Amino acid sequence: MEQNDTDEANYTATTEGLHREQLESSFAAKNMWIYGSPVVITVGTMGNLLSVVVMLRQNLRKYTTSLYLLVLAVVDTVVLYAGLLRHWIRELFGTDIRDGSIAACRIHPFVLYLAIHVEACIIVCVGIERMVAVFFPHKAKRIFTRRFAACQMAIIGAILSGVNSHYYWTFTLINGRCHRDPRYEYFMRNVRPWIHFCLTSLMPFLVMLVTNSAIAAKLIHTNHVRNVKLNVRKDEKLTSMTVILLSISVIFLLTTGPMAVLSIVFALIDDPVPYRLVWSSLNLLFYTNYSVNFSLYCVSAPRFRRELFEICRRNSVDARHARMPAQNVHDERDSEVEVNTRL
Repeated sequence: MEQNDTDEANYTATTEGLHREQLESSFAAKNMWIYGSPVVITVGTMGNLLSVVVMLRQNLRKYTTSLYLLVLAVVDTVVLYAGLLRHWIRELFGTDIRDGSIAACRIHPFVLYLAIHVEACIIVCVGIERMVAVFFPHKAKRIFTRRFAACQMAIIGAILSGVNSHYYWTFTLINGRCHRDPRYEYFMRNVRPWIHFCLTSLMPFLVMLVTNSAIAAKLIHTNHVRNVKLNVRKDEKLTSMTVILLSISVIFLLTTGPMAVLSIVFALIDDPVPYRLVWSSLNLLFYTNYSVNFSLYCVSAPRFRRELFEICRRNSVDARHARMPAQNVHDERDSEVEVNTRL
């Protein structure tokens, strides 16, 4: 009897300890969503808007890669507001926007995962285009035009829309809550996570590994020939875009890969509640990928920095002129014209 009482007491203590750990983990995950999400959304929105403004500049607009990166900034913003904002609203107000109607239950995941998959495919397209530009620069200028890039992204969008169209019948409202339709439980638990993993992580990883390795090897060889044998400066435009691509690729894999793997693991777990803190942490890391590209451009791309600096300089000059009397503005503009003439 005493042994049974001891075992029961130990079991009760262990159960209470596990329950307390789960509550603490759930509380930490909730705070992570509430306080971390606004920071990521704000930084990402400002960065993506600035990226759009810079990529539309005349000096960058002529490059095909700039069109890819422009669309990438738009897609990143869609992911932040469709995905991360939903988590923030759910944790703060206890309301899920997917529960509003059957249309919201089906359209929301379709838009979210379509944007996620489009971003991965754009990065793959940029990698292939950069590799062709490094190995066959003259052919790349003829093939990879802005019209070709626009058509390519339109085709990718159409294909991925078909791939993600299953959300229109695999999700439904059950007792006022958006859930997976029980009729498609096997597909959603065993097939869909692998599709998402391949499109979000595996395919981009393999393509990036090949293209980035080839680009790096070619650039090392080319720069060695230029510097040692020909004593010619390296092509700054090509190197700048290549560094941008490498930076985006590395950050993309580091931030999206763990969550893609975890989605497969969670599909096989009956009770994922004890792992909520891990899920929340990797989810925030995942969404961070969609808010840091502007920082990568600033750090790794001299041309991007110059264009951004020129925008800031013009805005500061315009603001200063707005505060000055009209005569002083004319005098200052005349002095600027005189300086430019001398230069």
